[in-house]
Amino acid sequence: MKFQYRLPDLGEGITESEIVSWGVKNGDTIKQDDLLLEVANDKTTIEVPSPVTGLVKSIFIDDGNIATVGQILVEIDVDDAWAAKTGFKIEGEAHIEDEPEASMVEVPAAVVAPKEGVVLAKAKAIPSVRKYAREKGVDINGIPATGRNNTVTREDIDLFLNGASVVASVVESAAPIAPVFEPEITVDSGGYRRETMSPMRKATMQAMVRSATEIPRVTVFADLNATKLVEHRESYKAYAKEKGVNLTYTAYFVKAATAMLKKYPIFNAFVDEKNFEIVYRNAINIGVATNTDGGLYVPNIKHADSKNLFEISEEIQKNAELATEGKLPGSSMRDGSFTITNVGGVSKDSVYSTPIINYPEVAILGTSRITYEPVVNADRELEVAPVMKLSFTFDHRVIDGVEAQKALDELKSLLADPNKIVLEG
Repeated sequence: MKFQYRLPDLGEGITESEIVSWGVKNGDTIKQDDLLLEVANDKTTIEVPSPVTGLVKSIFIDDGNIATVGQILVEIDVDDAWAAKTGFKIEGEAHIEDEPEASMVEVPAAVVAPKEGVVLAKAKAIPSVRKYAREKGVDINGIPATGRNNTVTREDIDLFLNGASVVASVVESAAPIAPVFEPEITVDSGGYRRETMSPMRKATMQAMVRSATEIPRVTVFADLNATKLVEHRESYKAYAKEKGVNLTYTAYFVKAATAMLKKYPIFNAFVDEKNFEIVYRNAINIGVATNTDGGLYVPNIKHADSKNLFEISEEIQKNAELATEGKLPGSSMRDGSFTITNVGGVSKDSVYSTPIINYPEVAILGTSRITYEPVVNADRELEVAPVMKLSFTFDHRVIDGVEAQKALDELKSLLADPNKIVLEG
């Protein structure tokens, strides 16, 4: 009995994954639940156990390559004794000698129909993408393909829907479908090299483009006199260490954000573009941008308003470790309320930035390194104080400048006096 393991549909629009490593090789015997392989997608790295016991016959996708949903990854000769004991059966599974190409299908035209007499080539797409096209009412045959082996992806459909008029004009002219803008790329005599994007880098690229193109964003800035913030952390850093906790400034940012969101609920919302509604979240889940060698992750602290500074510090550290190891669960990056990104650990100076909103959230706070600068105190005297630059980006579709400034002032007030964070956060 030959069993073919295919890359499953992992949901959340994930259409492809990278084969990180195999736990077996051709000719190995594997038992049910033993490690079969590791795959990485735009959300996390997953260890895949073997669903059967048997002999590994053929591995179709090597380490480091990309597989699409439904593609055969490995074929296993199932152990007959194990199958008889467990009652394992393969229903309707036929052996395919060659690695299957993405199937070709026609979908009835809805959004764009080709001009009479114009015949479009049938598109290549995996079943989940074909289903997505049907749900959106799109003729998949009229969509430019950017996926591997010239297949149409969900992202291609989304891009098409966002610029359908442009594609329609291409179809009307019966000209070959091509990208709207494709600049000439030249290479000097020094040559070049190409590097395939990792699933995480590709996902980051797509998320940033979506945020930048769909959200009209504005950034406001402020200088924070961090004297009391520095003093508060220094006062309790040793005590926290005794408890096994590394008390970070980021934990203070998270607590301040929870208080701000309670006072200004619009910043704990997202936009339902389809129904023209603003959806307010009940839970407060604060995302903390975490940089790793594998890319940028934004796990969020669930119900941050119910946790103290020590608990938040511990969770930030745990999430950072999981992200670095590529083991961060996808659930930790869903349902975020508001994101904090801090470049203080890598910049040499205190700098402003223009952080991009973590879609579909409506705001993000960028913080920086604390540096000592001349400031004017309450007595109008010049003194040197620790200063942090704050950069606050917001979605201008649903938030006006006055609201954003009030929210930033609230964050600044809380961070300037950590006792307020303890009381209100």
